[in-house]
Amino acid sequence: MINACVSSCLFALLLAFGHLLLIVSSSEYILIPIFFIFLLIIQYGIKPSCTPIEKKDFLFSIIFTIVCYIVGFYCGENINVLYFTFHYTVIFISVLCFSNSIRYKSLMS
Repeated sequence: MINACVSSCLFALLLAFGHLLLIVSSSEYILIPIFFIFLLIIQYGIKPSCTPIEKKDFLFSIIFTIVCYIVGFYCGENINVLYFTFHYTVIFISVLCFSNSIRYKSLMS
Protein backbone atom coordinates (compact mmCIF):
# COMPACT_ATOMS: atom_id res chain seq x y z
CA MET A 1 0.00 0.00 0.00
CA ILE A 2 2.84 2.38 0.80
CA ASN A 3 4.53 1.42 -2.47
CA ALA A 4 1.39 2.38 -4.37
CA CYS A 5 1.23 5.72 -2.54
CA VAL A 6 4.86 6.52 -3.29
CA SER A 7 4.49 5.56 -6.95
CA SER A 8 1.32 7.63 -7.22
CA CYS A 9 3.14 10.61 -5.69
CA LEU A 10 5.94 10.13 -8.23
CA PHE A 11 3.34 9.99 -10.99
CA ALA A 12 1.72 13.19 -9.67
CA LEU A 13 5.10 14.93 -9.44
CA LEU A 14 6.04 14.00 -13.00
CA LEU A 15 2.57 14.98 -14.22
CA ALA A 16 2.98 18.36 -12.52
CA PHE A 17 6.34 18.72 -14.26
CA GLY A 18 4.57 18.06 -17.57
CA HIS A 19 2.01 20.70 -16.64
CA LEU A 20 4.85 23.12 -15.92
CA LEU A 21 6.32 22.40 -19.36
CA LEU A 22 2.84 22.87 -20.92
CA ILE A 23 2.69 19.30 -22.22
CA VAL A 24 -0.49 18.43 -20.31
CA SER A 25 -3.29 20.54 -18.89
CA SER A 26 -4.66 20.65 -15.38
CA SER A 27 -7.56 18.37 -16.38
CA GLU A 28 -5.07 15.49 -16.49
CA TYR A 29 -4.82 15.41 -12.70
CA ILE A 30 -7.89 13.18 -12.68
CA LEU A 31 -5.47 10.42 -13.69
CA ILE A 32 -3.76 10.35 -10.28
CA PRO A 33 -6.50 8.44 -8.38
CA ILE A 34 -7.09 6.26 -11.44
CA PHE A 35 -3.38 5.42 -11.47
CA PHE A 36 -3.49 4.55 -7.78
CA ILE A 37 -6.37 2.12 -8.38
CA PHE A 38 -4.48 0.73 -11.39
CA LEU A 39 -1.45 0.04 -9.18
CA LEU A 40 -3.59 -1.73 -6.62
CA ILE A 41 -4.93 -3.97 -9.37
CA ILE A 42 -1.59 -4.81 -11.00
CA GLN A 43 0.19 -5.60 -7.74
CA TYR A 44 -1.25 -9.11 -7.94
CA GLY A 45 0.43 -9.66 -11.30
CA ILE A 46 3.92 -8.90 -9.99
CA LYS A 47 5.83 -11.69 -8.28
CA PRO A 48 8.93 -11.23 -6.09
CA SER A 49 12.10 -12.00 -8.05
CA CYS A 50 15.49 -10.47 -8.71
CA THR A 51 14.87 -9.34 -12.29
CA PRO A 52 14.95 -5.55 -12.59
CA ILE A 53 12.59 -5.27 -15.55
CA GLU A 54 10.11 -7.62 -17.20
CA LYS A 55 7.85 -7.60 -20.23
CA LYS A 56 4.87 -7.07 -17.95
CA ASP A 57 6.17 -3.61 -17.05
CA PHE A 58 5.96 -2.54 -20.68
CA LEU A 59 2.51 -4.11 -20.99
CA PHE A 60 1.16 -2.40 -17.86
CA SER A 61 2.60 0.93 -19.04
CA ILE A 62 1.06 0.74 -22.49
CA ILE A 63 -2.33 -0.27 -21.06
CA PHE A 64 -2.44 2.77 -18.78
CA THR A 65 -1.07 4.99 -21.54
CA ILE A 66 -4.08 4.01 -23.63
CA VAL A 67 -6.31 4.93 -20.68
CA CYS A 68 -4.55 8.32 -20.51
CA TYR A 69 -5.03 8.72 -24.24
CA ILE A 70 -8.78 8.10 -23.89
CA VAL A 71 -9.11 10.48 -20.92
CA GLY A 72 -7.11 13.13 -22.75
CA PHE A 73 -9.30 12.75 -25.81
CA TYR A 74 -12.45 13.30 -23.77
CA CYS A 75 -10.89 16.23 -21.88
CA GLY A 76 -10.10 17.98 -25.16
CA GLU A 77 -6.33 17.62 -25.03
CA ASN A 78 -4.17 18.14 -28.08
CA ILE A 79 -3.16 14.53 -28.70
CA ASN A 80 0.16 14.21 -30.51
CA VAL A 81 3.39 12.23 -30.35
CA LEU A 82 4.80 14.42 -27.55
CA TYR A 83 1.70 13.82 -25.43
CA PHE A 84 1.91 10.06 -25.97
CA THR A 85 5.65 9.75 -25.29
CA PHE A 86 5.46 11.98 -22.22
CA HIS A 87 2.67 9.92 -20.71
CA TYR A 88 4.36 6.64 -21.59
CA THR A 89 7.63 7.76 -19.99
CA VAL A 90 5.95 9.05 -16.83
CA ILE A 91 3.85 5.90 -16.46
CA PHE A 92 6.77 3.60 -17.20
CA ILE A 93 8.97 5.25 -14.56
CA SER A 94 6.19 5.08 -11.96
CA VAL A 95 5.23 1.47 -12.75
CA LEU A 96 8.88 0.43 -12.71
CA CYS A 97 9.36 2.06 -9.31
CA PHE A 98 6.30 0.23 -8.01
CA SER A 99 7.12 -3.16 -9.50
CA ASN A 100 10.77 -3.08 -8.42
CA SER A 101 9.76 -2.32 -4.84
CA ILE A 102 7.65 -5.48 -4.92
CA ARG A 103 10.24 -7.59 -6.75
CA TYR A 104 13.15 -6.74 -4.51
CA LYS A 105 11.33 -7.74 -1.34
CA SER A 106 12.69 -11.21 -2.00
CA LEU A 107 16.22 -9.86 -1.37
CA MET A 108 15.31 -8.66 2.13
CA SER A 109 14.52 -12.10 3.48
